[in-house]
Amino acid sequence: MDVVLTGDGADEFFNGYERYFFEGNFDEYLETFAASSAYAMKCLGPIKNLFPMKSYSIDHLKNRSWVDINTYLPDDILMKVDRACMGASLENRSPFLMPSVTNFALHCPMESLVGFQQRGKEILRAAMEGSIPKKILERKKMGFGVPLNSWFREDLKNWLRERLLDGDLYELDIVTKEGVIKLLSEHEEGQGQFSRTLFNLLILERWINKWI
Repeated sequence: MDVVLTGDGADEFFNGYERYFFEGNFDEYLETFAASSAYAMKCLGPIKNLFPMKSYSIDHLKNRSWVDINTYLPDDILMKVDRACMGASLENRSPFLMPSVTNFALHCPMESLVGFQQRGKEILRAAMEGSIPKKILERKKMGFGVPLNSWFREDLKNWLRERLLDGDLYELDIVTKEGVIKLLSEHEEGQGQFSRTLFNLLILERWINKWI
């Protein structure tokens, strides 16, 4: 059996994501980076918050990582890695998710995790100093984001409208067409950035189309 090691969990438990250093309180952070903003949810109608997120501590950085530990990591990251490995007949192991490591990280003072440069994963950088080239240790986080904001305003604008307004999104009666039209229009006109919400609606529409 072939086994691979992954780095999953390092960013969440050792505060590696740059967005954790967003200037704003916990509510503003959720509004900016959650899967859908409170404003968008209000526009869409009867959708309910199925997972109300409570603060983990008084430290805003710990609260931000706590959200990802409970949602993004298990429901997105680990799921994708597991499926990719199964598709290639691989087993994967995540050393950073060993209880001894996660318990250690959760009890570390935030200052020791983020460092004076406010860049995160400071303990891991220190541990690897001398073993990994300096240019790698000091490199900025390189994510996998795509320019959804501009795509949904330009190249994919008409296609997205067709899928969301003429597709099967309303079969389950959980969003209103009026709300979707409002979000599409405000996004296209630059009155807000709702690409995260629109993308999630697109995925929901495709799921309904295939399974319902």
